[in-house]
Amino acid sequence: MTHGVALISEAYDYPSAPGAGPPRHLLICTTPRTGGHALCSIFTDLGWGVPLEYFHPDAMVPLQGRWLRERVQSYTAAIARLEPYSRALMQNRVRHGLFSIKLFPDQHRLYQQAFINDMPGGFIRLSRKDKVAQAISCAALLTTRRAFDGEAQLRFLPRIGELTEAKMLQILRWIHKSEAYWDAYLSQIGPERRLNLIWEQTLVDPITTFTKIAAQFDLPFSSETIELSKAPYDQDAAIKAELTARFGVMLTQESHELYGHQH
Repeated sequence: MTHGVALISEAYDYPSAPGAGPPRHLLICTTPRTGGHALCSIFTDLGWGVPLEYFHPDAMVPLQGRWLRERVQSYTAAIARLEPYSRALMQNRVRHGLFSIKLFPDQHRLYQQAFINDMPGGFIRLSRKDKVAQAISCAALLTTRRAFDGEAQLRFLPRIGELTEAKMLQILRWIHKSEAYWDAYLSQIGPERRLNLIWEQTLVDPITTFTKIAAQFDLPFSSETIELSKAPYDQDAAIKAELTARFGVMLTQESHELYGHQH
């Protein structure tokens, strides 16, 4: 499976052929730590575009530097170059007529500014059933700034400092608010253009999941291409265990209040 960080590299640039028509857009609508990077990696292996958080500063800044040949130092400066950046995305990250992208709610607003005249072809709503584990994983990420195993850190992701009950509750409530955003937005989209995925179900039966995606969005599919690791990251296992011991019960209670007992 392709590593998420590697997807920024030039190896995954696919310069558009002259005269190519407008691509279909496929949006993976999600929140942090839902298995999204693994999903994006499999999409890439299958040839379903090269989905990435293209409007996250840790993608925007290096990609603008390469494609626009400009030295960009801040997220604000990168957003100021949104129009040429969006053109560069279409010139370098469309594959087999498909542009796929992973988005959080704040990034979705940038997407809408960048592609105001484009109508996406489809939407995948990716969520995680275990909200407590998701919140703990988010907290670990904010502590280490390391999204994956290895030494690479997310340059533009601030550390959260000492974790307290208030901060852990804030993370869980932010996840809930972000999911409410997607629920409201996607309620306006017809069922033929959207598909809901639960990450835990994908882990149990990935073949069925990707068969559904291929059928829903008319994508080529071979199950032999699927390589999905079920193992958690090692780099933050100790931090997650500590956070679970300290905050697990409290977060479980709050999760029941926010989502009901199904989570």
